[in-house]
Amino acid sequence: MFLPRRFLSVSLLSVLVMVGLVGIERSLFGVRYFSERMPEIEPYNLWHAWVSLSLSLAAIQGFTRDASWLGAPALRMASRRELWICIAMPVFAAAAALLFSVDAAIFSALAREDNIFEWLSALLIFASSVFFALAAMGQLRAARGEADRVAWLAAGAAASFSLVLFIVGMEEISWMQRVFGISTPDALLGLNKQQELNLHNISTGFTELLYYTGSFVLLTLAPFVWLYLRKGFALGRFEAFTPSVLVLAASAPMAAFNSDNWSMLRPR
Repeated sequence: MFLPRRFLSVSLLSVLVMVGLVGIERSLFGVRYFSERMPEIEPYNLWHAWVSLSLSLAAIQGFTRDASWLGAPALRMASRRELWICIAMPVFAAAAALLFSVDAAIFSALAREDNIFEWLSALLIFASSVFFALAAMGQLRAARGEADRVAWLAAGAAASFSLVLFIVGMEEISWMQRVFGISTPDALLGLNKQQELNLHNISTGFTELLYYTGSFVLLTLAPFVWLYLRKGFALGRFEAFTPSVLVLAASAPMAAFNSDNWSMLRPR
């Protein structure tokens, strides 16, 4: 199944505009585009957010119009627990926006090393790793009982997700270096930007871009696209790994907050 031509053109236009902005900023202003800095409410930063929002809305409108021939999005009723999660996230986002508008310095400080946002993000990543580990064990039980090859593949996929998320969580807290007072090996001192016991700070800009882009694709873009495309695919056991609209509703509000990466232009 091929994606509609209009959606591809809108996506390509969005990417070209962002690339053009990067080139203009580097050539005319000498701005390092993916640099970290304290968030500030300035006209230029607000213009960044407006451009990003406009490009995102254009892409959504184009895709929705082109996908209309597939019929209405495939939705399901949410449980009470899922609804509470979806409500809690916008409330938290609104509170963060209020804090940001009142005191950007405090907002920035809370997102720094060993503060509440870093530990919360790590704990949530570890929780996701546990959920995938439980899913892998469930698929393994099904594979042994039914000799189902697809169940073995599903178990392997779940275990892989669990391992990747565990590594990401440990990288986030530098493999608990500061908790146990572990010194950074000499081999990493000269390579690591923050002189910590982790790998992602060896190439900080690339790994952060990869992390944020991957999070946006998996938590926001993929659930939205899958609402329309799921009618044309039969995934069987792998249906459990497809993100639902509830993931989109819970994660989309948080995509607007970049903390110290306020200068980055990306979909919100």
